[in-house]
Parts: sequence; C-alpha cells; structure tokens
Amino acid sequence: MRAIYCQDETADTAKAKPRSFFFLPTDGKTTVPHARKSRAILQGSLAGFVLLLALPGGDANAQAPLNTGVLQYAQKNLGQRVGNGQCSALASAALASVGAKTTDDFGVVGPDGNYVWGTPVARLADVRPGDILQFRNVKITNTTIQRTSRGVFSYTSSYSYPHHTAIVASNDGKGKLTTLEQNSNNRLYVTQGQLDFSGSVSGKIWAYRPVKK
Repeated sequence: MRAIYCQDETADTAKAKPRSFFFLPTDGKTTVPHARKSRAILQGSLAGFVLLLALPGGDANAQAPLNTGVLQYAQKNLGQRVGNGQCSALASAALASVGAKTTDDFGVVGPDGNYVWGTPVARLADVRPGDILQFRNVKITNTTIQRTSRGVFSYTSSYSYPHHTAIVASNDGKGKLTTLEQNSNNRLYVTQGQLDFSGSVSGKIWAYRPVKK
C-alpha cells in the first residue's frame, strides 16, 4: 500500500469499490458521468473539464517545446531534492525553468489548494510528457490475477493521493502514465513511478499543459 501526500502521509488499507471515471468541470459543482456518453458535451466545453477516462486520441507522447523543457528539468533532477522537497516545488521549478506559468500566476496558492498549472487537458489519451497532474483525494486500486501450477493467486495494490502534484514522463497507453514526482512516501527528492488507471479509481485528477508567461 502506498500513500502519496504533499505534506502528511497516510496509509489506506480499505478496498476501493469499482467506479466509472468522471470528467469534472473546473468549477467543481457538477460531474458528467462516463465520458463515452458525454463526447458532445466535452466538444462544446472542453476547456472547462478535467480528465479521468482514457479515450482514443492522437500521439499522446508528442511534445510541445515547453513540455520538452519541463520534462528535461525533472529528468535532470531525478534523485535530487528540488526546493523544499514538496511535490508542488518540482512542478513550479520545472515550469519556471522554461518561462511557463505556475499556479501562482493563476492565483491558486496555499498548502492545500487545487493548483492550476496551465491549460486543462480533457482526455487521458491526450496527456503528453511534460504535462502536470494535480490530485485530490485520489485512490487507485489494482488487482492482478496470477495462474500457476499451484493454483490461482490474486494480488491487490492500493495507492492513495490525498493532495499531490506530478509531472508526466510518458503516456504508456491502456490507462498507464509514467510520472516524475517529489515527496512520494516521504522521499523529499525526485522519483519516477507509474500510475495505472485501469483498475478501480476514485477522486479527482486535473491535467494541465504548460503555457508561456
């Protein structure tokens, strides 16, 4: 079990119930369940939504110039402490290194804010390396079935992200993203991991594309 938190770390051993993903309007007031039934709504209001469902898209690993710089900064600091070691410090420093806006420029500050890092990306399939992910009360549970000569075994892993920020290193397809992050399991330095959204997921995740100041 792993809990990812920007400040205090908690371990959650409860099993999450399977749920559909949700697109969430950035005003936080309403939700549109199951994006496959909401394509027309998304096309009309794309900028106002955050992602939580993989849909067919273009080249998810195509990189815009700002994204390239953000990713290179995070990769260069892998294993190193950036700023105060908090998750948001890595995103802020990476964006600042390429002259992109940080959450301060969008007026969302404080230790527990739903930080904004650029232009919203509405589909998981369109998330690119160098995009920024913002988590709120997210729990991801995946179960692996292994069949052997001794029988069938089930392994369940659960990860919780009460409040967290991460940089996308690659979009691996099938609901998986490789990320570069800081303050994972109280490790106050940059580490690499993988998120797997193919199992049971609850909570909210915003994805942002860096924009120039």
